[in-house]
Amino acid sequence: MTGLYSATNDLITRYVNVVPKKDTIKVENRLLDGTFHVQTIGTSADLLDVKLQAVSESVRARIDTAEATAEEVRIIFGNRYWDGIIRTSLSWEKVAGVFNTSFEFLVIRTGTL
Repeated sequence: MTGLYSATNDLITRYVNVVPKKDTIKVENRLLDGTFHVQTIGTSADLLDVKLQAVSESVRARIDTAEATAEEVRIIFGNRYWDGIIRTSLSWEKVAGVFNTSFEFLVIRTGTL
């Protein structure tokens, strides 16, 4: 079922939306003739842009703890799952009693259910 889960498979929140992307390190240099040379360093990391909702203060606190301790969590969306850590610090917005945030998720493992 779609949601953010702890390492022990406890559902933290089911209100999750994800967009997969890659994170690459590139070095761009302009050559003497004016053309560019682009070098990619290493292999790209798999990331997710995640938007989620926490329906209570305790859920928000649980997600904050996972981010602060770099706890490995699982995101399930459709028939796919991603295990990893919350990469960016969280900034919350409270709208109509629901806490909203977005963050980058660094993927360690992925698969299908």
